[in-house]
Amino acid sequence: MRSILIDSYETDPKTCHYALPWKSDRIYAEFHRPEEFIHVDEIGNIGNFEDVETLVIACDLDDYEFIGNMKNLRQLYMYRARNLNRMKFVQRLLHLSQFYIAETWLGNPQDLMALAFKKKEKTEKNEPVEKLEAVCIQSHVKTLDGVIFAAEGLIEGEVIVNHRRYR
Repeated sequence: MRSILIDSYETDPKTCHYALPWKSDRIYAEFHRPEEFIHVDEIGNIGNFEDVETLVIACDLDDYEFIGNMKNLRQLYMYRARNLNRMKFVQRLLHLSQFYIAETWLGNPQDLMALAFKKKEKTEKNEPVEKLEAVCIQSHVKTLDGVIFAAEGLIEGEVIVNHRRYR
């Protein structure tokens, strides 16, 4: 499986520092450091999207929908997503276990909630599914909170929204 860093600056992904907000050593240790660099203008060169297990995005993108084609994606870290308003693509990421987004104006995590409910339904039907273990949303929309994630028991581990821990 592949782990990829997308950025607008040529970077060696193996020497980058990745800010991870998790308190859990287990979640922290499960993070797969990107081994490949893809320039933002060359996203079409990723190749087989289904081989991508970890995706780290360090710059704003014009379009995020391609991420939904990464059927085996387990870790999605978006350090900049200022022009992202909806995340319909995330509903197709049934293997996703770690989700981090920062520098965004995302005000409603409805698509992430839809994914969490899909995972919960599969669990209730005894279908094999990876749990959503860690969610962190750092949005410029200050009214956004993580109460719904914690109240519904949709996240197995840590929930952080706008620097506030809910679990």
